[in-house]
Amino acid sequence: MPDWIEDAAKRLREEKRQREEHQDWQRSVRGKVVAKSREVFSALLAVVENDVERFNTHFPEAETRLQKLERLGTMGFQVRRAYSPSFRLRVTFDAEAPLIKYEVIRANVVDGQSYATAGTFNFHLQDSGDVCLLKLGVPITCEEASRELLVPALEGLV
Repeated sequence: MPDWIEDAAKRLREEKRQREEHQDWQRSVRGKVVAKSREVFSALLAVVENDVERFNTHFPEAETRLQKLERLGTMGFQVRRAYSPSFRLRVTFDAEAPLIKYEVIRANVVDGQSYATAGTFNFHLQDSGDVCLLKLGVPITCEEASRELLVPALEGLV
């Protein structure tokens, strides 16, 4: 006659072992993502900085150009336009989460009232061992992220 208690104990021990292995794997992945996420943030910062310069070559007038990227310590940056239509992009890096948060504040072209939109980029460890940005679960490049961050600066320029 089979010993159901022994079978149940074996099954529970195996489930516990698998759960512990999975938790160890998750900690390992998180450690790798945290370690490499700062590099990805630095790469995004460089791309945005370059895109702001390129933006200003196409929109050189004082009323349309963006101010140079302003670093906010080591964990953030902002980009602003001094004239109407107003635009402010503020990006912060949360190394503990890890994720990148952003907020865009701009004026409504109809009534001039300011409004804000916000979002996040997450990080993902790829099979290759590289870490990439994710937007809504889809991998994106730093160039694509920069575009998403700066496209709102075009609103109201025409």
